[in-house]
Amino acid sequence: MIPNYQEFVAFKKQTNDSQSTEDDNNSDQEITPDETLRAAYKKINDPLAQDILDRTRKVTPAFFEDLLIELLVAIGYGGSGEDAAHALGNNVSAGDIRNFFGALNLKKAQKGIFITTSDFT
Repeated sequence: MIPNYQEFVAFKKQTNDSQSTEDDNNSDQEITPDETLRAAYKKINDPLAQDILDRTRKVTPAFFEDLLIELLVAIGYGGSGEDAAHALGNNVSAGDIRNFFGALNLKKAQKGIFITTSDFT
């Protein structure tokens, strides 16, 4: 006669389930400090970036142009001061583009950025 092992099977299953939970917890503890910092940075930075994008999409075109100018100058594009960048505020004509190209040429600049929220004539 073979004894009934149902209680043992239930006990064994319960033991295996608790061991897999412990293994999951141990894998969480194996995260390096660098990985922990990166995860925390991402957790904070992602919602902040989304909030900035949402707010930026709601501003006026003039404010957006000024924001871009300040940002580009702050990160080192175009030097500094009034000479570095300015906003036109109207539709962009072929003359505006020629003037921009001429200004780049006078400064012996290799590159330039022309951004508009207006239309081209």
